[in-house]
Amino acid sequence: MYGKPEYQAINQLFNQRLQALPFLIACHRGFAHANIIENTVDAMRLARLLGADIMETDTTPTFDNELVMIHPNRERQLFNREINVSEMDLKQLQALYLYNGVGAETTQHVDTLDNFMRNIPQDMLIHFDRNEKHLPLLLAKLDHYPDQLSQIMIKVAPTTENYELLASHPRKYMIIPIVRNADDLARTFTQLDAPINFVGLETVIEKRHQTIMTAAFFQRIFDEHLAPLGNGLNLGASGGKEIELFGAFDDQQSLFGDPMTNGWGRIAQLGVKMINTDWPCELKQMRAKFFE
Repeated sequence: MYGKPEYQAINQLFNQRLQALPFLIACHRGFAHANIIENTVDAMRLARLLGADIMETDTTPTFDNELVMIHPNRERQLFNREINVSEMDLKQLQALYLYNGVGAETTQHVDTLDNFMRNIPQDMLIHFDRNEKHLPLLLAKLDHYPDQLSQIMIKVAPTTENYELLASHPRKYMIIPIVRNADDLARTFTQLDAPINFVGLETVIEKRHQTIMTAAFFQRIFDEHLAPLGNGLNLGASGGKEIELFGAFDDQQSLFGDPMTNGWGRIAQLGVKMINTDWPCELKQMRAKFFE
């Protein structure tokens, strides 16, 4: 069982899913394609239909402190104009139409956190990501949905400020710190006795550091009753260099090569219990073929 014994009632759905499956499939921003737009209710529904156990999503605050389902800095692609969501109030923002995957205007408007929460399938888990600057606001908004506590997982930067906030917050959401180096890992491990509902750990590992990705490394995480999360995502490049999230193992290697050698299968073989992908249907097929 993952997480502390005192939080098992909250973590019940997460643990039940992991008892039934070798690992859980997280769908990055939901499944977005053609007229299905990322981080929308439709993207969430389609992700579940295609086999995802978890939807990873993002929130951004508006000027009037509402939360909308937008990844920070995606305004140019989603609205086909240069705007800043955080400088607009919700009414202004919802007067705009979203643009789809082929760059055409749609009749769709940005989803609010409230609308999103009202439409979560009962058997789906949600990862809330990208909340570096507004974690207190996210917690306050999610507190309005106590009946969905067992579905909500929050990914956080492993900062002292975040850990102090989570320890003092009365509602104990499932928490997944994002660790990028040894200091992040050490700082998180010093907090494990705090009143925080840690259930997992996202490891972001560049290819040049992938030698640390051993069974012993992940066993250390398991020993603390945490479920490791690995990313298969291909997020593009920066300065001519591919952005690497889990060594050399990623979605593209899985789709066009042998996933058991260079992709999802290798991630799963290390004992990772959540794999984040843009291709949930294909990952589900691999999971059924090799692991179930």
